[in-house]
Amino acid sequence: MDQHDNNPSNQSIRSPDNIRSRKGGIRGKKTRVDIHVVQPENKQEIAKSKKEQRLLRNRQAAHNSRQRKKESIERLKSDNEQFTIALRDMEQEVAELRAKLKQVTIVHQSCTEYIQTLEHEKEEMIGSHDIEAADLRKNVGVFPNDSQQLINAGTNAFLGADDNNGGMLWDIFLNEYPIEPEVKSEMAMVY
Repeated sequence: MDQHDNNPSNQSIRSPDNIRSRKGGIRGKKTRVDIHVVQPENKQEIAKSKKEQRLLRNRQAAHNSRQRKKESIERLKSDNEQFTIALRDMEQEVAELRAKLKQVTIVHQSCTEYIQTLEHEKEEMIGSHDIEAADLRKNVGVFPNDSQQLINAGTNAFLGADDNNGGMLWDIFLNEYPIEPEVKSEMAMVY
């Protein structure tokens, strides 16, 4: 060391030897070092004082940097936990949405099949209706004379409504249907 280290006037200036802690380190983590400015008397003491001040400022800056780093790490851990929870929730929501999508897809597919079945039935009904209509048109074409006779007979019957026995329209169908024999009622047999 220097020749001035043993001088009692230099004891107010801190040297690295005076700052050592019990654990062998320079100081504790949360210890704040106060920088005392002492007006040295000669150039060598001025240089030593500046060196000590710079060393103390560097130590304080390193301490502050470690504190910021520690706080930053704690903040990152907290953010990581929150993001992990949010990610887990979102994954669960995605799984639920996939299940709903699967259900909706199944329902959509069954509805599409049902619509196709209804359209097929509709086409079959239209086809059968067209066939029936064609058959009815043929039947109407076969019986135009009979229908014309019925129309004419209806107008004649209306005109001869005063005549009780005359010109009955159903007489033309009389021979086509057999006459049913009269059945005597049980009440008539009792008397």
